[in-house]
Amino acid sequence: MKGDFHKKWKQKLKLWGKLILNWRFLVCFGIGWLITNGWSYVLLGLGTITNTTWMIAVASAYLMFLWLPISPEKVVTVAIALFLVRRLFPKHTKTLQAQIMEAAGNEQKSSDETSAQSAQKATAPTSPKRQNRFFPHSGKKSLKKCKNKKNNTSQNC
Repeated sequence: MKGDFHKKWKQKLKLWGKLILNWRFLVCFGIGWLITNGWSYVLLGLGTITNTTWMIAVASAYLMFLWLPISPEKVVTVAIALFLVRRLFPKHTKTLQAQIMEAAGNEQKSSDETSAQSAQKATAPTSPKRQNRFFPHSGKKSLKKCKNKKNNTSQNC
């Protein structure tokens, strides 16, 4: 029983490691950290070098808040990182979603959902391509020719 518990935890740790320790997530986590924390460290350094008291005060107050146990900074940084991974690497979002589902322990549920979604897509009718409302004639086809009933002449419409 103890061996099964350790094997499950080891598998979970490997899955979370795959999710978090890839270069895409680490780059996005770094950007997210710069958004949430990095500016305050830079401001504190610049304030110390230039001896500007307002920079030191603002950066110190924000950093003091970040180091409190109630600070939601870690959660916000991870949320920003996941958002950036989806935006910066759109080709890898399916891989990311599969890794998240697998790491959360919902492997069975995700496979059932994906098979149901693929069956739905196969039976769903395809919708016509939406026309661009700003440039209505920007498609592959050129302007249509319309016949004027009064003069029997063709003109662009």
